Amino acid sequence: MIKLVPIDFQNRPDWYKEKVPSLEHNNEIRGVSLDLLKYIDSYFEGPALYPDDPTKREFAEELLSYTNTFNLAVITSLKEGSENEISTAFDYLESALFKFTDGPFFLGRHSICSIHRKILSLIAGCKEI
Repeated sequence: MIKLVPIDFQNRPDWYKEKVPSLEHNNEIRGVSLDLLKYIDSYFEGPALYPDDPTKREFAEELLSYTNTFNLAVITSLKEGSENEISTAFDYLESALFKFTDGPFFLGRHSICSIHRKILSLIAGCKEI
C-alpha cells in the first residue's frame, strides 16, 4: 500500500533528504524521480513503464540520459539569451517524439519517458515542458 505523507518543510523529518517526490517502501526512501520510476516499475504491479521492445527500451534509456543535457541547454539559453542551444535541444526532442509512430507519446505509448517528463515539469512548477 502506498501512503502519501505531507512534509512540513519548516520541520522536516530526519529521513527526508530534500528529494521530491519521495517514496518509502520496505524501510527505504527513494527520492530521485527517475530512480523512483524504475523502482516502481520493478516492484509494483500494473502496466510496465518500460516498453517490452528492446529497441524502444534502449531508446528510452537514451532519452532519459538526455534529460540533464536538455535541462542544461534550456537553462543556459535562458540565462544567456541565446537560442542556439535551446533550439538544438528541442530539435532533438522533436525528432525523438516522431521516431516511433505507433502512438502519440515518446516510444509510441505512455511510458517511463512520458512520466519522467511530467514529473520534471511539475517539479519545475510548470504545467508542461
